[in-house]
Amino acid sequence: MPHPPAAQPETRPAPPPPQPPAETRAAPPPHPAPQPAPRPAPPQPQSQSHAAPAQQAVPATQRPGLDQLARIEEKAARIEEKFARSEALMLRLEAQIEKSTGITGSLARQDDIAVVHDRVRRLPGYGALIVVAALAAVGGAVLAVILLRYAGGLGL
Repeated sequence: MPHPPAAQPETRPAPPPPQPPAETRAAPPPHPAPQPAPRPAPPQPQSQSHAAPAQQAVPATQRPGLDQLARIEEKAARIEEKFARSEALMLRLEAQIEKSTGITGSLARQDDIAVVHDRVRRLPGYGALIVVAALAAVGGAVLAVILLRYAGGLGL
């Protein structure tokens, strides 16, 4: 018996969600909306932003300490820059070392291959192997005949 074809479900767009009445939507929220935070002022150069407030708000007894702190911060920044440059140099050196190590390794492998090729070239060829096999067969047959004729067989 043939089966009836399966019914194809109809594809209809989903109905829109129910909308609340107009008077509910127009009502003001119970709390006022929070104000956005003020944007921070753009950063000014370090020497102007630290020097002016430090001289105005800091007593004269603490100014040398702040000056020393500023010099220490500048020195730390220079040291960080030197460290970044030396790190970049070390990365370049590492890449060069890896490259030269790879080249040296491939050259060493080529030398090994050449040595093995020389050793294989000095081995006897196919013809020599056939001659040795024939001599071994003839030698074995002669030895068997001698043992059977003069030794009275293998049961000595």
